[in-house]
Amino acid sequence: MGMLMWFYVGDKQKIGEGFSTTNAIPLWKQPFVVAMADFSLQLSAIDLDLLSEEACRLAAVQPVTLTESLTENVGGNAQTQSADVVSPQWVATIASIADHQVEELAKRWLALVAEEHREQPEEPTEDTLHAMRELIHACQIAREKSLPLVHTWSL
Repeated sequence: MGMLMWFYVGDKQKIGEGFSTTNAIPLWKQPFVVAMADFSLQLSAIDLDLLSEEACRLAAVQPVTLTESLTENVGGNAQTQSADVVSPQWVATIASIADHQVEELAKRWLALVAEEHREQPEEPTEDTLHAMRELIHACQIAREKSLPLVHTWSL
């Protein structure tokens, strides 16, 4: 079973607080969230680490995982949910991916995920490509506006 995963750009403290409480208004509709990416694609944490490593290879930078790039916890309870600030280096790497590279990155990433889980590789779906483009766009906005990117997950 995969986790629900989101990335938010904006006020990290308010995102952390908003993620940790039950609000009538979804977090992504809050005024302190500037951009977001929904990565709730039935993934595990290792799957996003594999995406990170493959994106680093594509960008020709030292490979780093998302897990290694989480720098500050701002919400959640760490057992069933968490909200963590992502390092500027990780954000810059993802922001540097050009749109014409997304499909090839997705294919290479899904091949690694299949290998990790001992499954047959799948072709990227429209949902996968959309989530990747949302994440790249969110990282670009975070860089342009000098705002933090917060990764959230919940079981």
